[in-house]
Amino acid sequence: MPDIKALNPGGPPIYHGGDSRLDILLTTAGRAVTTPAAGFCDGSALGGVIELTPRSDKVELAHELMHAIILAYPALTCQQGLSELRWMSEATATWAQQFTYPQSNVEHGNRTHRGAKNYLDSPEVPLNFRDDGHEYGAYLWFFHLAGQGNDPTVVKATWEAAAGNNGLNAIESAIQRLGFGGFDAQWPRFVLNNWNRVAADNGPYRKYFAWDRLRHQVAQADFEPSLQGSSWANIPIAYVLPGLTATYRHFDFTKDPNIRGIGFQNLAAGNVPTASVQAIIKIKNQPWRLAEDWSGVHEKSFCRDKPEEDVEEIALVIANRGFHAGDPEIKDDGQFNLFYSALPCSDWTGSTMYRDERPSVPGAVTLTTIEGRDLRFHVDLTTNRAVWRATEGTIIVQMSDTSPFEDGSCTLTAAGIFDAKDHAEFVLLPQANGLAFAGTSLPFLPRPPTVLAIVSCSSSSGSFTYTVDSFFLTVWFHTGATPWPFVPGSTTITGTYPSDTAAPVHWTWNFAKVQ
Repeated sequence: MPDIKALNPGGPPIYHGGDSRLDILLTTAGRAVTTPAAGFCDGSALGGVIELTPRSDKVELAHELMHAIILAYPALTCQQGLSELRWMSEATATWAQQFTYPQSNVEHGNRTHRGAKNYLDSPEVPLNFRDDGHEYGAYLWFFHLAGQGNDPTVVKATWEAAAGNNGLNAIESAIQRLGFGGFDAQWPRFVLNNWNRVAADNGPYRKYFAWDRLRHQVAQADFEPSLQGSSWANIPIAYVLPGLTATYRHFDFTKDPNIRGIGFQNLAAGNVPTASVQAIIKIKNQPWRLAEDWSGVHEKSFCRDKPEEDVEEIALVIANRGFHAGDPEIKDDGQFNLFYSALPCSDWTGSTMYRDERPSVPGAVTLTTIEGRDLRFHVDLTTNRAVWRATEGTIIVQMSDTSPFEDGSCTLTAAGIFDAKDHAEFVLLPQANGLAFAGTSLPFLPRPPTVLAIVSCSSSSGSFTYTVDSFFLTVWFHTGATPWPFVPGSTTITGTYPSDTAAPVHWTWNFAKVQ
């Protein structure tokens, strides 16, 4: 390894050249560098020249040797300077440091060395961003793909694919060919591994520490939700993410024991295919769970009154796996929120019955019954009112009417079954001495459903039958204008309105709290 000053003191570098050997020079430069030995920087396969500094060690030599190896691969564009491939060149050269000297841990990064810390400090910056720091830490992407054994196959395949692709397309081509499933499958896994937090034995997403003792953790926004004496509050999630980025939101609910109900609402879930939303959850007296995929989930709630839902912490990992130039950024325009409440949060199940015996015309015998069967009501945490909405169950309609017709009669019969979801609710209202219960049905929108009625008529003049569609407009669940007393801690809700069950029109209800 010649000393540059010995070759030409005070003059420009003089390389050996002329043979196939790699020139490695000691220089007084501020940092080590590898440059093409000859030819134009046009993406063609080239030899390289490595210039080291007096401070260079074997780890830095491994980094620069990787640059020289990469230069020998034909590429779509130049790998140097401002090339689009420059980030990938630095990322894979840093990966080579860990591959060659896995115990050195220089690639982890610190105040004097660029590495993983540069990347993990800025997860909202795209994978292929260059700022003379981030691209070095991007080696984690290849480290993630290479796995615990740090298999170099994926790095080799990526540079082979670079002959006809830019960096991101080369990666996509390589990992698809190797069976990794592309960015669509791997990016959500990668951003989970970057969390790198759970220190407990066998905790999830601690692979970097287990494989390489990497202690740096991805940056996250930490929240300690508190009601501060109120009964309800919310926190907007709020983010803007370009392609191949992620953001992390950590919520610690242990600081306020008055929080009983926790709900996440994402009205935009599923709208952008490249969006990924994952939740890492810690339940009291349980280890951290593997992440749940909430990418297509509009609402997710927890009731801390139930041991199996007594949430202590949640880490939200939101990512954009888009890598094509035309892929959109993903952002929250106020549609993604965390809601939490001090109100009781258990579900209620039960049934309702509506009965109407009013004659349709004088002399008619009429009976309409509408039964709400197998109903389940779930608390709506998106509002600061104690509202429970129907989430399950069916509405069973039966109608019969016999009325005079000429010297005979006409009989109408009809039946229908409808989904009760979103078509009933009840509220617990504050009262002077506690709470009160009030319930009602909710309309079917944009138009009410219809019930097919069969009408059969018979008289001395003959008989005939016809069908008619009748709109289902009846208020099938109703507790009256005056709220009913509700004792806090009650496990059942029953009642009849009006209280006279012999009245021609009345409603009854019977609910039990889900324990």
